[in-house]
Amino acid sequence: MKNQGGGWRMESTPVKCDSLPTVDTDGSPIRDFGGFTSCFATPSALCMKEQLVDLISCGFTREYLDKNQPPIEISEWCACRDDCGGTYLLNVTLLDENKHNMGNYHVEEDLSGPKGKEWKKVSHTFSEYGEGIRYVSFNHAGSGSAHTPGDFGSKMSGGIVRVLE
Repeated sequence: MKNQGGGWRMESTPVKCDSLPTVDTDGSPIRDFGGFTSCFATPSALCMKEQLVDLISCGFTREYLDKNQPPIEISEWCACRDDCGGTYLLNVTLLDENKHNMGNYHVEEDLSGPKGKEWKKVSHTFSEYGEGIRYVSFNHAGSGSAHTPGDFGSKMSGGIVRVLE
């Protein structure tokens, strides 16, 4: 975890942006938030954190992962305050048992302008990545365009790593 400025904050409900969405564009319920209404908020300065998901500890066997190479879906929702733009970054890496890179997905979202306050889903599905994957590194970060103390950076919620069987 790397914190600059005031560090990461948890907002019980998003402040100065739209509420987390409850239905998708087709009207189906969004379950990504697990019933929660909270989000992480960053200050203006860059803040990042990483979670390492051990697929073997999650119950998958080496044989299953190597033979089937099941699709691995990653996603997260991001937004920004309505009075300040920001940047959201997501970097997800598939790793082998020695933690060598076996595949990577990176996205940077500019959340400036009037649509920045609307929650946007960022997602990617890894497939046909080869034998040997054992970990998923989920690293997200955010910052704001204002150089003001407080939570003026990007917001994120509903981060998911899902192995599709």
